Amino acid sequence: MSKHKKGRFIVVEGADGVGKSTVLKLLLPKLMEAGPYGGVRFFHWKPVRSGIHDGGIPETVPHDPRGTAPRNPFASLVYLGYHWLSFWSGYIRFVRPALRRGMLVIGDRYTYDILLDPRRFRLKLPDGVLRVFVRTLPHPDTVLALVADPATIRKRKPELSVEEIAAYQARLESAPIPHLHVVSADAAPAAVVDEALRALGEGEKRLAARG
Repeated sequence: MSKHKKGRFIVVEGADGVGKSTVLKLLLPKLMEAGPYGGVRFFHWKPVRSGIHDGGIPETVPHDPRGTAPRNPFASLVYLGYHWLSFWSGYIRFVRPALRRGMLVIGDRYTYDILLDPRRFRLKLPDGVLRVFVRTLPHPDTVLALVADPATIRKRKPELSVEEIAAYQARLESAPIPHLHVVSADAAPAAVVDEALRALGEGEKRLAARG
């Protein structure tokens, strides 16, 4: 890949157990070598002060509250409004300044989870409302969607059924997410990273063309 003068914002999406952490840890050194970037800034789901990590990718522990009863529609709207403001605030405070400094910003999940898996957030709202939430927030330069055999994922993370994982992945692949690249994670991690780099190379060409 060509040398960068500007930062880049990349998000990795995928079901728990698909191998996001492994891929990110192998992918990061290759991206930094291909830069040069002015450092790396990482966050999980939302770029808030407590979740920002500079210099590398920490271990993350997924939180899954699906067993709790969903909020009613009014409470769901309040929750959504609060997080809409939080995402914008985090982007303005932590993502945009890092990009201006030429840093590589990586998100392990992002706003799209609200649309892809509303049960995770105990939301009870029409799909159209969730789409507006996603559409009116800042988007990354590239989104890598890792997908794999649902049975394999369930062996690693048994919280969801094979059917639920398959449904999540189908939504992910068809979701209205700008600059989405689907990457198969069924192969060995090194091969998955190579495929991810090819997808990011395509995204880089689009960014260069956009100027």
